[in-house]
Amino acid sequence: MGLRQTADAFLDLTFGYPERRAGGAKVRPSVNDLLFGFGRQWHVHVHVRVLPMAEVPEDPDDFTKWLMGVFAEKNELLEHFERHGCFPGERHELPRASCASLVANLACFVAIALVFSAVCLAAVSAVRSSSAWSLGYW
Repeated sequence: MGLRQTADAFLDLTFGYPERRAGGAKVRPSVNDLLFGFGRQWHVHVHVRVLPMAEVPEDPDDFTKWLMGVFAEKNELLEHFERHGCFPGERHELPRASCASLVANLACFVAIALVFSAVCLAAVSAVRSSSAWSLGYW
């Protein structure tokens, strides 16, 4: 079953980082910076839009043209962000995360990573212990 059968839409996210370093270079925090910034607050603007799955072309050539159009629109959003310091449209300020919520999110992330790792290790162990296995599809 493919994505088209399981999802009605997907989110298109465009990120803008307003901070600059000395010399004008943009500050682009990494995932590590965001997760383990040790109290550093990052100012991030996020433009969110919902793209209905019904609007996504099924034909490969039409899909390619459509996707190029999506990225052209994202470039226009980023150019607007460069000029005005924000994305166009309605703005919503989110409350700052508390230390307790950051710790809870980190604990959840670590728990999911550990479970995923355990499942992967069990699968690899099971495949290696079987007498006949190959690198192909089961």
